[in-house]
Amino acid sequence: MTITKRLSIVIIAIAVTMAFMPMMSQNQIYAASKKPATVKITKVSVKGTTVTVKWKKAKRAKKYQVKAGTKIVKTTSKTSAVFKVKKSCTVKVRGVNGKKKGSYSKSKKVTIKTPSKPKKPQSKEGKVHSETIAIDKDFDYGSLVEGDTYTIKAPLASEAVTFKITYLDNDRVKEGIVRVEGTTANGGYAGFARDEKANFESFYFSDSVTDDDMWKEKDVPYSCVPVDAENGYTWELKSKAGSGVNFYWTLDGTEPQIGQKDRYGSTEYFHNWDKPVENAKLAGTVTEGNTDIMGKEENDLKGKKFYWVKGYQGNNLVYEYALHHFK
Repeated sequence: MTITKRLSIVIIAIAVTMAFMPMMSQNQIYAASKKPATVKITKVSVKGTTVTVKWKKAKRAKKYQVKAGTKIVKTTSKTSAVFKVKKSCTVKVRGVNGKKKGSYSKSKKVTIKTPSKPKKPQSKEGKVHSETIAIDKDFDYGSLVEGDTYTIKAPLASEAVTFKITYLDNDRVKEGIVRVEGTTANGGYAGFARDEKANFESFYFSDSVTDDDMWKEKDVPYSCVPVDAENGYTWELKSKAGSGVNFYWTLDGTEPQIGQKDRYGSTEYFHNWDKPVENAKLAGTVTEGNTDIMGKEENDLKGKKFYWVKGYQGNNLVYEYALHHFK
């Protein structure tokens, strides 16, 4: 073969190569710019709050985006993803090819089962416990049973009272939150609560009148209801004529006493806009057949509070309400 023929062959080969190179590059660019095909999810499994999603490879997809609810939770080049969700939602997947994004797959529902709280033990027979229980900081609230009747000396209570537990919130004791409520044998109510997050502790007892009847101003022998709750602890105390009930109340944290006299002064527990109220009425009495207001001086809701009301029918305690705001 002559040199001329050889050169001709080489020139032809180079020309052919040069002719095809732009075409290959354009095909690649075209393929890269095409929208990925729609993804098809093949499996969704849930264990607790962990979700596993698998899908088939989609044409022209270089990566995949997984959407749970309204958020994209995963971007991956694989055909599966594992992630966590807090609540039930729908999941879907789409392919991504550069700046091009494919259509999302059909949504698949993910159901997150919320573990049910164990039911509190409830006594079918309604057992009556004869011993008196004193509630202190180490008391085991898990020992109380809804439906049972107890005689309980609660914090802030001046004496133990007997009532059947109808409501028991003892799931948050470690957080400083507990509430126990029930009914008395004479149709009244009793209970106590503590909430360290809301900074208060309270005890409430009414031997024969319900709180609802007091609020509805029914014909009851006695009542104690707030008259201006937004401005502070201003309460109206009523004793019906013939009821034999006398109320005794204090605003300075001291326990009300039968036959006490009205007392005036200032205390950290009663104030107006963070300043103690001078010469405020801190203790008073409402005798049978009369009505009076406890906390007449307007006081704000900031800072410590401690008001205490006791109602006696003769020497028998028939009503008590104590509320202590720590700060």
